[in-house]
Parts: sequence; structure tokens; C-alpha cells
Amino acid sequence: MFTICCTIIPSGKLEEELKNMAQAESKFTRDLGVLRRNFYQCIDQPHIIWTITEWTSEKAHNMAAHGIMKVRTDDRVASAYFQPGLYLEFFAKGLPEAACIRDLEAAPGLVVISHGIVASKKIEAWNKRIKATREVLAAKRSLLRSRIFYNYYNSTHFWGLMEWSSREGYEEDRMVGDITVEEFTFVGGHRSELAAYNQYYCAPLALG
Repeated sequence: MFTICCTIIPSGKLEEELKNMAQAESKFTRDLGVLRRNFYQCIDQPHIIWTITEWTSEKAHNMAAHGIMKVRTDDRVASAYFQPGLYLEFFAKGLPEAACIRDLEAAPGLVVISHGIVASKKIEAWNKRIKATREVLAAKRSLLRSRIFYNYYNSTHFWGLMEWSSREGYEEDRMVGDITVEEFTFVGGHRSELAAYNQYYCAPLALG
């Protein structure tokens, strides 16, 4: 199980909050059920930080939230405890049938995070179409990994994570015909499938 978090840091607080986040990282251990944590900082808006954490279970997350963040063990609305600024957290599951993995370990130079909501009446068609994009993605040599996650409690809510070897590789390889690879994958040219969509160009962020 994964949690996907978006932290929006208030103006003037970026350096302080990044330092606080780095200090807190030592608490997120494998003993608490943390398998992997990755951070991504928006390039154009560096006060936006995305965090994707892989947990052994939802229970492990809840116990860690209780022990580290001092919220209730059954609380899915942790954002209520974080002021000022905004903190959004979602439980998510991967969609392995739609993943395209060229290299599991290589560090990306650019990460494109896509975020959207599929129209409820179109979810079946969207799922079928998105699973059929792997062959085209596999031909993108600069694309290290493409993964899709959906909200564990609302399957129409999704995130796409495309990790590229470099910004230059992305610019060279980003088009599929006359649309971008993100639009090809997540939007499909059929905008009526989606109720909402946005995306973020990010750099990996090392904490701790």
C-alpha cells in the first residue's frame, strides 16, 4: 500500500520546512512498516513537495501516524493537524498492469507527476485504454519508469508518475504524434473521459 502526499509550504518557509522534513525522516523506519519513501519537488513552484511512501500495510501507516505525527490511529484526515500551509494525503494502490519499468534503480533527472479524476461513467473505458499504452511507453528510451496509482477509496482518482533520465531526454522523447506522452497515456485525446487533470514537472528531492 502507498500513501501519496502533497505538501504546499507557505511563502518564506521553504528552507525551514525542508530542514524539518529532513530531520523527521530518521523516524520513518522499516520497523514501522516503511518500505520506501521518495520525494519530488516541483521545479516551477518549489514550495510544492510530493511524497510517495510504500508501506507494508495501512495499519502500519496508521500506527506510524499515531507515533510520529500524534494523530489518531484511525484518522485518514491527517491534514487537519498541519497548519499553516496545506498537506494532502491519500491512500493509494499501484496499477501494475499499466506500469512500464525499464530500470528500477536508475535515478531520474526529471519526474512528471500527473493527477486527475476520471469521469465515473468512463472509468471502465479509461482502465482498458490505459493498460494498452505500455507498448508505446516501452519505446521511449529516456523513460526509466512509468507507474500509475489510484485512490484506494475512490478508484476514479489517479496519479501518474513518469520518471525520465534527464530533462533533455524528456524533451526529445515526449511526443506521441502531435500530443505529449502524458496526454497520450492519461488523457488519451478523449478529454470527456476525465473530470479533472493537472501535472507537475518535478526534480527528485533528497532528504536526510
